[in-house]
Amino acid sequence: MRAPLPRRLSVTIPIGILLLVPGVPGTIATAEPTFPKAERLWNRSFVSTQVTEDREPKRLVPGTRLGVSFVRERRHDVIRWSLACNFYGAELTITRKRFLLEEHAGTDMGCSRDRMRQDRWISNFFEANPEWKLRRHHRVLTLTSGETVIRFRGEN
Repeated sequence: MRAPLPRRLSVTIPIGILLLVPGVPGTIATAEPTFPKAERLWNRSFVSTQVTEDREPKRLVPGTRLGVSFVRERRHDVIRWSLACNFYGAELTITRKRFLLEEHAGTDMGCSRDRMRQDRWISNFFEANPEWKLRRHHRVLTLTSGETVIRFRGEN
């Protein structure tokens, strides 16, 4: 007759085995879920076609449009944006419903007061972690934060 294993070993062995088996339901090892539509954003650029606030058209400074691009870099995923003044970027995590941005950084060019105000407005929009939808064969991106909705068309 064999001696029973010490209790501590009988608990730690199964947990150790579970850690080695990724993707098995009920295991401790987990992977970030993949969202097929989110994969369609990487290495693409979009340009704004419509901006509304409180269901009314929002006028951007004349001669400006919002450009957004999504770049996969070696160590992290990045979103970049510009409204024809400064350029901004932040590390980005995409969930099923939202863009989650880390603290963003940008250039600090001296632009007109209206353009600087517009830059602050769009930075606040992205800091609020907008909801996103990609539709019409992955050509139309819609971002929503509060009562602000921005619609984009894909450039590539």
